[in-house]
Amino acid sequence: MNKTQALRKLKPLLGKYLAYREDPKALVGDERKAAIEERQQRKSTLTAASEALEERKRQLLLADPVYQELLTHWKNSRDAEQEATSRAFRRRITIGTASDLFFSVKAEGDNWAEVVEKLSPGVTDR
Repeated sequence: MNKTQALRKLKPLLGKYLAYREDPKALVGDERKAAIEERQQRKSTLTAASEALEERKRQLLLADPVYQELLTHWKNSRDAEQEATSRAFRRRITIGTASDLFFSVKAEGDNWAEVVEKLSPGVTDR
């Protein structure tokens, strides 16, 4: 079947928005099978090289006291920042709708009056 015949059969199936593209450089048949096998071999080699590299990096960094000190400082700083973020954005009251899976927040505030005001018609700042 040639391109014209194929397009004539596909047009009624896919409608007026039928589109296609051709890649004359794409491999076909046995060439593709060979390329797939080559890819698997290269992927195995890459995986082994990546694992060896990561293991060596781990060994070097475990033995480096400066890195270990910096890592500890980073972890402590990260934890402190996450705690500060959590405290900064918490609200005493959260109002929303609940379904079986989700709770959808509609308004948050420090007191009930604030929440009611945010949900009142005509208020644009939510």
